[in-house]
Amino acid sequence: MNSKPKLSFNQLYDKIKSRGITFDCHTRDQVIEILKYKNYYYRLISYRKNFSIVNEKYIGLDFAALLDLSSIDTYLREYLLQLCLDVEHAMKTHLMTHLTENAEEDGYSIIEEFSVEYEKLYQKTITHFEKNRYKRDMFNKRKDVSIWVFLEIIDFGTLNTFINFYARKKPEFKSIFDPCLIKFVKNIRNACAHNDVFFINIYSNQHSTHRPSSNVVSFGYLMDIRRNDLKSQKINDIIVLHYLHHILCSEALNQRRKQQGNRLIERTLKNKHYYNQCLQYHRFFNTLNKCVDFLTRR
Repeated sequence: MNSKPKLSFNQLYDKIKSRGITFDCHTRDQVIEILKYKNYYYRLISYRKNFSIVNEKYIGLDFAALLDLSSIDTYLREYLLQLCLDVEHAMKTHLMTHLTENAEEDGYSIIEEFSVEYEKLYQKTITHFEKNRYKRDMFNKRKDVSIWVFLEIIDFGTLNTFINFYARKKPEFKSIFDPCLIKFVKNIRNACAHNDVFFINIYSNQHSTHRPSSNVVSFGYLMDIRRNDLKSQKINDIIVLHYLHHILCSEALNQRRKQQGNRLIERTLKNKHYYNQCLQYHRFFNTLNKCVDFLTRR
């Protein structure tokens, strides 16, 4: 027998109410309409984890706050994903510049070396390349894969592997940025690209790094972020993302993303009275605001 059987929409409403969540701004019919056509129960109710619970009842949580958090979370994911895409492009550009200026590299030998050391990953990439309808002409025109083609066909995980591989071969490349930091950007990119709920479990002990790296500690210091906050995995990754964007991307792009980040921060203040009992809401967005400000710091 299933431990959690399927419930009707009326039963879902009753379940939400039984948890102490109030409906000051919505009727039963309006809630059911929302669950039917705008946001499904499992995803929407997950935002409750940001609020305190006493005797299995949530404190100071109204259904309107869940809807508001869902909207804010969408803006947050869009903002973070755009930063990830910017950083990905910047890393590829810096890599290509280093390769182009390296007289020892012809653009093909490095791919041959990579294909030997990471045979399965390379073959998987080529198979996807061959099957990609939008890149079929690119595949058919080439017998050998060059670095400039390879960078156009790999996913972020493979880029992470390749840059770390290249940095081992050419240690001087590490002077641009530490390749070990890419994994933190990858965490955010995957979560946002897959449309995962992001604003939950920010400060949960189960999602804690406990011992942040020296790099992250120094970045946090530059951003005036409390060291205790660095224990959060998501805060850790967000700090690294903003730091890399700051050092790798142009001033103009950093300025544009800062404006986008400020609009997100402004959106979080629209219904701030919903979160009087949600301390981590204010804690998180105060930290994010410092990261956003850092984008244009000189």
